[in-house]
Amino acid sequence: MSDAKVLLWDSEIGAVSWVEDRQVAVFQYDPSFIRSGIQLSPLMMPLRDLPYEFPALSKETFKGLPGLLADSLPDKFGNAVIDTWLATQGRTAASFNSVERLCYIGSRGMGGLEFKPALRISHSKSDEIQVSKLVELSNKILDQRAGLAGVFSGTDDRDAIEDILRVGTSAGGARAKAILAWNPKTNEFRSGQVKIPSGFEYWIMKFDGVSNNRDKELS
Repeated sequence: MSDAKVLLWDSEIGAVSWVEDRQVAVFQYDPSFIRSGIQLSPLMMPLRDLPYEFPALSKETFKGLPGLLADSLPDKFGNAVIDTWLATQGRTAASFNSVERLCYIGSRGMGGLEFKPALRISHSKSDEIQVSKLVELSNKILDQRAGLAGVFSGTDDRDAIEDILRVGTSAGGARAKAILAWNPKTNEFRSGQVKIPSGFEYWIMKFDGVSNNRDKELS
């Protein structure tokens, strides 16, 4: 069983556990959050002491999670990047359950929810990023979905995968994109997921020139 704390605005709202044999997550609100009276999901998950689970929801859409949490998961391109990284670690996509994917998102999701313990794959500092390498890697990821461990076996490729893991998996959507910080004076790019120096601006950038880069039917 995998477990994670769920936070909102640095306050714990509850915890979620993955039940492997049933392929479903169980979520329960923290008693202190119940007392706050804040309703995050008043129709489907109103505040209560009892746990929630939704085994009847579409596994393809919700991945075994309550809708409140499933919305924080990476979308199609983000999952393709994560699956590529897993292949380089000798793991299959099926071995990385939905709660682990939430922990991978950690505090980098686009919404207000955060998940701990966060899975740390890469560095927290904002080093310079070569956008051309990100585009090249995106092409490889979308073109070489089979045999990825062999395709990305070199040190340079593994470093590039860590770059795109930092910036390209939490923005959502099927199209290849990255959350970057851009300095318009120097044209320098850095990760947009960490604190950046003055002179930089935060951008969500979609990549052109990437094969199989579409909004629908990426599989």
